Amino acid sequence: MKKTLLIAAFLFSGFCFIQSVTAGPCCSRPAPVDPDRAFIDSFLRYYEFNAAGRYAHEYHPYLLQKTANSLRILENKVGEYFQADGRLVIMGYEGNAIPRYVTNFHDCEGDAISDEVALKTRAGWAPPPNNRFGLMTGFLFRNAENIDVPEDRKIFHLRPETIEIFGDGLDVFQEDAFGEACRAMRSAERKVLETIKAGHPKNVFEAMRDFWKKLYFNATKGGDQQVTGTQDILFSVAHAGHLRDSKVPLTKFYVGADPTYPIIPTTRCSKKATDNAQLFVKIFIENLKPSEGKKTVYIFNSFVDGVGKSTMLGNIKNWMKHGEDVDSYDAVDNTSSQLSEIFEFAPNVYIADLPAQISHFTYKPDGQVFVDVHGIKHPEDEVDAAKSIFRYQRSRFVDEYHEMLNEVKRCGMSQSAKHPAKDFVRNVIILKKEKTNQWIPFESGNHWYIGNLETEELRVCVSLPDAQSSGLKNVEAEQMLFWNGVSLPFSYDVFVKDLVDRCRDKGVERVIFVDFLSMYSRSSRENVRVNYLLQQLGRMDQRFDMSRSLYCDLSGEAELFALFKKPAWRAEVEHNLKSEVLTRLALNKLMEGHEAGGLEHVDIEIMTGHLNNILKDVSPENMEYLNKLVREKVATEIKALEAVYGMTKAYLNVHEISIKEILKFSKKLQELFEEVKNIRVRALWRDFGDRVVEGNNKDEGDIDRIIVMNNNERARAIFVMSPDNRDPSIISGFADIVRSSWYASLSNFVWADEKGVPEHVAMLPVVVKKGTNGKIYILQKLVPVFDRKLEDEFKKPHDHFLSNVDLLETRWGAFDGRAYPIDIKPKDTSRGVYAYATSKASKRSLSPYLEMVQDKVFHDYHTCRTPEWAMTASECLTDVNKRLQGRDSWVNSILERAKKNNAKQKEQKEEKKDKKDKEKKKDSSKDKEKEEDSEEKEEEKPQEEEAEQFEFFDSRDKQLQDENDSDYGYSGYGSSRDKLKPLSPQQQVRGAAVFVRYVATLEAILRSPASNVAVRRWNQNDFEASAKLIEKTVLPQYFGFVVTQPLFRGAIKPVIDLQRLVE
Repeated sequence: MKKTLLIAAFLFSGFCFIQSVTAGPCCSRPAPVDPDRAFIDSFLRYYEFNAAGRYAHEYHPYLLQKTANSLRILENKVGEYFQADGRLVIMGYEGNAIPRYVTNFHDCEGDAISDEVALKTRAGWAPPPNNRFGLMTGFLFRNAENIDVPEDRKIFHLRPETIEIFGDGLDVFQEDAFGEACRAMRSAERKVLETIKAGHPKNVFEAMRDFWKKLYFNATKGGDQQVTGTQDILFSVAHAGHLRDSKVPLTKFYVGADPTYPIIPTTRCSKKATDNAQLFVKIFIENLKPSEGKKTVYIFNSFVDGVGKSTMLGNIKNWMKHGEDVDSYDAVDNTSSQLSEIFEFAPNVYIADLPAQISHFTYKPDGQVFVDVHGIKHPEDEVDAAKSIFRYQRSRFVDEYHEMLNEVKRCGMSQSAKHPAKDFVRNVIILKKEKTNQWIPFESGNHWYIGNLETEELRVCVSLPDAQSSGLKNVEAEQMLFWNGVSLPFSYDVFVKDLVDRCRDKGVERVIFVDFLSMYSRSSRENVRVNYLLQQLGRMDQRFDMSRSLYCDLSGEAELFALFKKPAWRAEVEHNLKSEVLTRLALNKLMEGHEAGGLEHVDIEIMTGHLNNILKDVSPENMEYLNKLVREKVATEIKALEAVYGMTKAYLNVHEISIKEILKFSKKLQELFEEVKNIRVRALWRDFGDRVVEGNNKDEGDIDRIIVMNNNERARAIFVMSPDNRDPSIISGFADIVRSSWYASLSNFVWADEKGVPEHVAMLPVVVKKGTNGKIYILQKLVPVFDRKLEDEFKKPHDHFLSNVDLLETRWGAFDGRAYPIDIKPKDTSRGVYAYATSKASKRSLSPYLEMVQDKVFHDYHTCRTPEWAMTASECLTDVNKRLQGRDSWVNSILERAKKNNAKQKEQKEEKKDKKDKEKKKDSSKDKEKEEDSEEKEEEKPQEEEAEQFEFFDSRDKQLQDENDSDYGYSGYGSSRDKLKPLSPQQQVRGAAVFVRYVATLEAILRSPASNVAVRRWNQNDFEASAKLIEKTVLPQYFGFVVTQPLFRGAIKPVIDLQRLVE
């Protein structure tokens, strides 16, 4: 997904701002001049439609211009009163942004920093907001200290050898981890090292800027297929531009993994996890000295929040107080201040900790938050007591929770009770999470907790200043209680004057700037602001639904694209996006109108009234402009999402499946076998009920229990899942069981002969049914357990390449005198017979030729595409046809042998006919001729009856060739590789056609998430191509059946209607 580059009118501090938006019709207008429209335009055009953009929506050009100007004003104003003697730069990055390739079990015990929230969603685990772009920037400096420099070294990298992915000789792992960005990283690394070697350290800022802009403007994706640079990267670009152009000399530049992380050992984060921070605090304090003996202030500043300024100051204070006694370190104060804190470090040395520059132009909510009891220093005896109370009294707490829900609804939603439980419940209602919330409030000792009904995890209510990093990153918005309201910034000129006056009062003469250019996930203070915004939206717009907005919990952009395919969801997103723009516009107007005032905290309920009043003044013209821009933005982004994710396996094989179609196909398959004129098979597949009768259960995945149907019959449930679950691991398990079982059952049609179709692969029926609880079940026919003394006698018929059972371990059941395996061992249905003869097929592989052809097809396809993309069945068929045109191909050799076999059989038939004619001429007696005719009829009649009795397919299927055709032109060989024989036109050919049509339909509705070939829904060309591929690859490769003419007349249709279904 590339972005169109437009030169905007934002020129400041030598920084030429380049606007980047997704290409589309909404991007072609000149920038408007009306203030409201300017804000709407800037915010919407840069609004990112991806999971990572959740925390970066406020980082748009309108705010960037103010932030960049403020840093220039700060430096100029300070320079009027004090001499700036140098600059220290700290650029930290998230060391664990890339998971380890080598397992270290100590990481699970707290030896690695892991405070990003990974939320479990209906579609799987939402990826935690790890900042790969920071780690990728650190990669540029991995060898910085190995370069000889002509003068004093200014650039230092803190323990780069501890970052696994930075190692030499790990090119393959780096390409896997960094994806498309890997080449740009290596090019940028060379420029950085050349700059260092040349003795121009400040020029590294320009090299970094170039690298970051490439990541952002090209929407470069990492190995996880997520964008590596969200719009907040533009603030890093602006900050680096300021450092490049500033006249203040660069003193030292520190790079490292998590050098300013708070040194607070907890259950989740051991002392070892903060080794880098412990080392860096000792290194850094060596710089804190008076400049030339004069009183000096070190000004800690940054563009954005969450870069480690306050935590660095906290680490310094703890070091001064406790030294290396880390266990005694106090919690770092995370108070959200809009005034600078001036701290006396040593005689004549001060530290001024400034709020992030962006904080002067945005709101700051404050209050309480529920945090993991193991993520902070909380007395263990109190934790144990709370766990015990929740475990044994949870039913009472659940009842109290529901009573509280009713009470809050009765009393009204407007006023906060300043009560942790009631305000939490109020937020649940406001955010429309009553059906999905699993957290129950309760009190233990002097604290309020919430406990999770599924995991029994506990969270305790603490103030935001006391919450550690993980607490600030709590993405469940209802768990933040903004009792302290929202603080509005005062005039920036007043802030700068206050800083200067306080420094002058202390006799400061010199200044050293300490710039925090760190790149961590925008998930701390930004997350707090997002959670407040969501609550504010819920209060201002009763229609607002977080689950139908771009703040919904997503497992990735493929899911987002799938959701946009639903018209109702798209309409709600457009409405909620419009509400967000208006709310942010009102907040911005409120802050701009307040700039002349002082620092003020506004209660969230009063804030709601202010914002609603402001929105009344938005002009009708701007409202119409907003409506139009929202529609255009959504349409443009959907096209961009489709271009990037529309052909991915995640979308086609996971998010595009329809449970309704699977249920319809299961019913159709059952009806097919119920029409078989074989008493045992018909009885075996007889329907045993429409729905599973079962109460609410939390199972997801493999199960093994006997359940009752709505008609009181019983069945064995072997798998269960929620209908909207799109977790790839769950879908994979579901698909492999269903597909391998249905393939095996349907394969019996291919072995049809003049007597019908035997149960070549004996399988108990597997069907998919819905439960009264809304869950989806895979059910198996319930049969009596087989007598194990007779087991060996029945194993041989099940030793087949399509049998998805373990013959040595399976349990066996008996039905009508035959043994059937009960335990299913699902196969990987993304390859082999289940995937058009791809590699690692099975022991039944009749020839490696087709296997090699298919592997070559996919190898060539993915050479120029990401492995995450799926090949359409139409593309695959075209490529396979080209590769099978050679005279020496295996298929052609089989066809030649089949032709010879046909010619020989035709010759034999003609000889037999000639012989019969001669016999008839010799016998002139009419009585004898009648007798011979009578005998022939009597011989034929039982054969016809026998064939009718064992007919194994729906003879009324109009899609099949006319039964009266005497010669179909089909030839091949059966199970023996050495013996060629003609295929029965009345049975085997028609049976193969049934197999092809049903399997092609199955490919259209359900595939393994890892399948390389996709049949797009409602795409007739793909469906027909899938059927052809089965003919050309699966039938000859696994069944010895070579098709020389089409199996179907006209367009082949699926066995169920694949029209668009409303989910």
